[in-house]
Amino acid sequence: MEQVMREELGQLAVPILQRQGDAHDYLFFAFLDGTGQDLNNPKLGPETNVGLLFKQVLARSNEPDSHIDAHYSRGIGTQPRAMGRALDGMLAHSWDDGIKEAYAALARRASGWVRSDPDAEIRVVGTGYSRGAVQTAGLLRLIDRYGIADPSDLEFGQDNTGNISVISASPPLVAPGNVAQAALLFDPVATNMPRNFDARLPPSVISRVSIMAAHERRELFPHQTINEPGMTPDGRAITVAAPGGHSNVGGGNRDAGLEILTGNAAIDYLNTLRDEPLFEKRPVPEDLAAMMLYQAGGATSLYGLRMDGDDQRNLREALANCKIVDPCKGSEPIDQALAAQFEHRSIPVDTVERQQLQALVEQASERDLVKQPDSRALSRPEPDGPEHPEHPDHDALLRIRDGARAAENAGQISFTGDQQREQFCRSALACMKDNRETRQSLYPGQGSEPLHGAEISRVDEVVIGSKGYAFLVQHGNGPHDLQRVPFDVELAKQMPVAVSDQKLELANREIDQQQAFHAQQSVAQVVEAQTMGGFAR
Repeated sequence: MEQVMREELGQLAVPILQRQGDAHDYLFFAFLDGTGQDLNNPKLGPETNVGLLFKQVLARSNEPDSHIDAHYSRGIGTQPRAMGRALDGMLAHSWDDGIKEAYAALARRASGWVRSDPDAEIRVVGTGYSRGAVQTAGLLRLIDRYGIADPSDLEFGQDNTGNISVISASPPLVAPGNVAQAALLFDPVATNMPRNFDARLPPSVISRVSIMAAHERRELFPHQTINEPGMTPDGRAITVAAPGGHSNVGGGNRDAGLEILTGNAAIDYLNTLRDEPLFEKRPVPEDLAAMMLYQAGGATSLYGLRMDGDDQRNLREALANCKIVDPCKGSEPIDQALAAQFEHRSIPVDTVERQQLQALVEQASERDLVKQPDSRALSRPEPDGPEHPEHPDHDALLRIRDGARAAENAGQISFTGDQQREQFCRSALACMKDNRETRQSLYPGQGSEPLHGAEISRVDEVVIGSKGYAFLVQHGNGPHDLQRVPFDVELAKQMPVAVSDQKLELANREIDQQQAFHAQQSVAQVVEAQTMGGFAR
């Protein structure tokens, strides 16, 4: 699928918005991050593709005569206090804030450019992830409708539909509709979008790329079809499907894998918007095991854990309030006269990366070939999996199976068959060793630390809760001395056994590495103490 996505992107006609040899070309990047993501607060999780891209532009913006600048807007639900993060993450009260911040930053920077160069031609690239991608559409509409306002008396209000308006008594630095724009959207999602918000891309957005997470199945994460699926007839707008769940596209995962591939494809597009490359790619992982599929990890992991069972990505087609806007589905047509002012070209093929992707495909083919059982081996377990009696987690798997059957017999949980029951058990076993995704979902800002050991050392009981979660329980010395590992019931039922076993293997490997590291540190401290003699005591 990754290779297909690259081939589809290669058919896009991309405008060159900035030429290094043209002293009057200026390029401003606006980056709007996903829910719960703040580049400047690492406690909320790792950097997303949006955050990493912003850092690269920021570093280059200080170069002499670069004529580029950027602004980063943190995601919805990133307040200092946990309660504020949770409420805003669900209700999106801060929806307009990131848009206003980005517009004001553009106005300030454009003012400086125009003062030093009255002939400045300013172009804008909007890049967003998740709800930040939908906010990006709102920002680009604001620029299209009002142009770039003079920051000296810039204020924001609301128009008659409740959307942001720009208020300024001064003439605009750039007139409405005259700013050529491009959009790069990482899996746009519009959960709890303001009722009358207009997410249609305006005509001045002359190049449009939207990347959809093909394997996202959470019901509250429908893909917002800001671009229609496929490519437009003019070859200037496209929606492509990338492998993985929501955060595999936008990033923000502890272990980066698929998000690197998607991020690199996005960089190919962004670099084509200039006559000289601006962004550097991340190395392609050589190990197929790094390609973990996330459904409830990374950015926006707290919301929408209920899974859709039809094995298709849900789509949300309405981009605005259909009672106010007609048509409300689909973005506005591209301003072809504005687009014609720019030379267009295709995204160059990165032959080295193509070979690396092919190597991963061959790894996957070899793995699948090895895993195909013959008729004599249908009932034989994999020798290196928890199904095998010699596996260190085999006893825990048996206890989880017993607990799941007991809960099923008591009417506390139901399964469609043996396969779903086993998927539930294997997912629970993986959570016993590594439950950081669930903890990060329930408690944003937690769950990103390295693994030093299993969540619990044994499974004494499996308890089915009343709010969609089950618990692995380890009893202590008294009735209140319990350790519990929560996990999402529906997510566990849907998780393929191979994915859970891979997660278990990676967790065991990380635990071994961390324990070995701390053992080495302990030895080093003992040696240092012995060397220091009495002064070390």
